Amino acid sequence: MNIRAEIITEDSAWESHYADIDVDFNRHVAASTLRRFSNMDELAEIELCILHSNDDNIINLNRQFRQQAKATNVLSFPNFEFKWQEFAGYKHKDSVIYLGDIAFSLQSLQKEADEQNKPIKDHYAHLLVHAILHLIGYDHVNDDDAEAMEQLEINILQDLAIKSPYSQIR
Repeated sequence: MNIRAEIITEDSAWESHYADIDVDFNRHVAASTLRRFSNMDELAEIELCILHSNDDNIINLNRQFRQQAKATNVLSFPNFEFKWQEFAGYKHKDSVIYLGDIAFSLQSLQKEADEQNKPIKDHYAHLLVHAILHLIGYDHVNDDDAEAMEQLEINILQDLAIKSPYSQIR
């Protein structure tokens, strides 16, 4: 499985302060997330697009697509509409699949990392895992789904040698 991640940078602070959150890092985190799903092995290539932006632009996206005029750390825009239970057994017709788009706000990400006293790169990795799970149908609307999603995030982050983000914020 080859991960193709395109990064579009709208805010130059990403490149000047966090150059190590690059395509290779994003591909590594994405591969660690997606290898949890056996149906991903049959794909030659998985694609996603990542936007490195700021609060102002995220507010506009959040207003346009979620009807919420507020900043947030990350937004996911899936290319498919199904629940994760369906995704796990989904047989892809093509050898390439475009999962969707992910948009990050640097200011929200920095603020949360500071408040939670954790490295921004670890927080970014967690949010990327979280966003990819949203792209493949995971959600946290009800308690059971939230618990399943959180446990999977914890396991994936452990593979990446990153502490559970949930033990730090509860």
